Amino acid sequence: QRNLAWTMDNLGVFLTDFLTDGEYTNHRDDLYLNPDHFEDGDNHPAAKLQKEFLEKKLVDAENLLRESLSIRKKIAETNGDTTNTEVAWTDVSMTRLLMNFDDRLDEAEPYILDALNIYNELDKLYPAQHASSQAKAYKIYGGLLMRKKQISEALKAYKTAHSIYEKLDHDFPGVYSTELELLQLLITATNKEF
Repeated sequence: QRNLAWTMDNLGVFLTDFLTDGEYTNHRDDLYLNPDHFEDGDNHPAAKLQKEFLEKKLVDAENLLRESLSIRKKIAETNGDTTNTEVAWTDVSMTRLLMNFDDRLDEAEPYILDALNIYNELDKLYPAQHASSQAKAYKIYGGLLMRKKQISEALKAYKTAHSIYEKLDHDFPGVYSTELELLQLLITATNKEF
């Protein structure tokens, strides 16, 4: 079951990333995939079909992730494991998927909070062992909070992620430079929102 959950999670993440990637949805020359090529834009029948297709596939991705999370939670519960990284991983995946829908941001928050609780507990037990996943989760949480217009909380999440990546960069120079640069841009942009 563990391998099945892993496969389902990976497929759900792939579908989410593939279907929400701007390169796929916005920059295609294929007339059936890019509504900008239609005279009627989003009202064109082919554009409506594309939107329905994308929404259906995102529902498929969500179903895969929900099933993966269910399996992983059952395994963790059976083993008495309250800090299961695979549960946290799928919580992050669910958050990322739900963030694609403006009307589901509140639904996304419990998933990322569960992941952060797991990573924070793991950091107490095994300092820095899961720090990159912890930092990534804080960055995603910051993005969610920005979307919800909770600017000061988003800034805290971004700064926490940045701090974790700085510690990692100290131990592994240059490995996390891209993450640090991106977070610095996010912190700067968030500060401008005040």
